[in-house]
Amino acid sequence: MSVGDVASVVKEKLLPYAGEWWFPWAVGLLSCLNTYILFLSGPLSILFISGTLARPERRFRAAFANALGATCGIASLVYIGKSSDIFPLFDGKDWETTRNLVEDYVHLGVILIAGLPIILHPMVFFAVSLMDPGSLILCVLIGR
Repeated sequence: MSVGDVASVVKEKLLPYAGEWWFPWAVGLLSCLNTYILFLSGPLSILFISGTLARPERRFRAAFANALGATCGIASLVYIGKSSDIFPLFDGKDWETTRNLVEDYVHLGVILIAGLPIILHPMVFFAVSLMDPGSLILCVLIGR
C-alpha cells in the first residue's frame, strides 16, 4: 500500500468522522489507553492530525482532549504505582537522560519530557519518588 493509498483511505473513510464533535474526545480516550497499550502511538497521530485537518478551528480543543487523555492515563499509572509499589525497572543507559532531567530539574524536567513524543513510563518511575502525585500529574498535563 503506497502513501497515496493511505492518504486516500484517510480522506474518504476517516475525515467524515473527524469533523464530528465527539472525535477529539475519542482520540483523547485512546490517548489515555495508550498508557497501557503502547502500539497506539502511530494511529493516534493519524487520528489527531485528521481531526485537526477536518476542523482546524477546533485544534486547541483537540490538543486539550489529547493532553487530558494522556494525563488521565499517567494519573492512573501513578495511582497504581503508589498504591501497589510496583513499577517496572528502567535501568541502563537508555533512560539515563530521562533520569538526569527529572532528578536535576524535577518539575521543569517532567514538563519537558512530557512535551516530547515518547512514552512517559520511565519519567513517571523516576519522578514518583521526587514529587507528590498531584504535581506530577499537573506537570504532565502542562507538558502534553
